[in-house]
Amino acid sequence: MYKYELHIHTSACSRCAHSTIEDIIPELKKLGYTGCAITNHFYRGSTAVDRRLDWNEFVEAYENDWKIGKALGERLDFDVLFGIEEAYLPNISKEVLIYGITPEELKSEPKFKSFTIEQIAKFVRQHEGFLSAAHPFRIGAYNPEPTFMPDYRYFDGVELNFGHSENRNDMAEKFSKNHKLKLICGSDLHKISEPQLGSTGIVVQNRIKDTKQLAKVLHSGDYKLIVNGEIRQN
Repeated sequence: MYKYELHIHTSACSRCAHSTIEDIIPELKKLGYTGCAITNHFYRGSTAVDRRLDWNEFVEAYENDWKIGKALGERLDFDVLFGIEEAYLPNISKEVLIYGITPEELKSEPKFKSFTIEQIAKFVRQHEGFLSAAHPFRIGAYNPEPTFMPDYRYFDGVELNFGHSENRNDMAEKFSKNHKLKLICGSDLHKISEPQLGSTGIVVQNRIKDTKQLAKVLHSGDYKLIVNGEIRQN
């Protein structure tokens, strides 16, 4: 049995994060995790990467922190997987989690920075990735449409999220069931002192070595959720 956290932010790439990748990985390892996906804010939203950079330079700056984490993970026998959290137009308070897309694939599509959700979904599917709505029913000051219903046609999954007090996971579960979308679970961790650290993610039978393999696992549904520290059996 192997545990993976699916929603992590680091201070090098997400303006809203307060812990480094070097802080986070050892803590997850201590808590029994085998790996995690680093899902920093990408081009839109709360990115800490300079948007004035050339596209390739921007992607390279974004992926650099993941590379640092991957090297640390190799020393600690801990799998660090590449991921993305991206806001989508026209309302950038709505966000998606993307797994299964590599930095090289991102570099090949500089128009990604202005994609609508339909265009993001097409790109992700072309590259056999997995697209999940991130905390889709969260209420917050930055979210002017808390009852906004995502267009289910563009998603593979829906996130149960525990990094905020007003996530309304009951709505996410209902949305997932009604539209036959996979459920995933993440902490939306921004600093290691947050109480949800170690209480979310997925459990799998085989180790996940890269983001492409993670996307395949999520599409297959061959995993169990970790919800509030407990492994959900159904």
